[in-house]
Amino acid sequence: NSPDPGFDAIKERYPIGLDDIEAKLRPLWEEVLDIRAPHHDDDFFQCGGNSLTAIHLLVKIQRGVSLVSNVYN
Repeated sequence: NSPDPGFDAIKERYPIGLDDIEAKLRPLWEEVLDIRAPHHDDDFFQCGGNSLTAIHLLVKIQRGVSLVSNVYN
């Protein structure tokens, strides 16, 4: 057990093998949906998302991909 009990709760909720894509998408979900620590199985719309927030999320993802693409080009 870690000294922070909240960390143990997060470890239980998220699988150890959380991949890079999920790790990058989680903060975007948190920002767009104004929620904390979304689970990888959470439904975007049940977490408060709608068509407008989905577009907002897609724009943020696209901007992030463009930044990475520009770095490699």
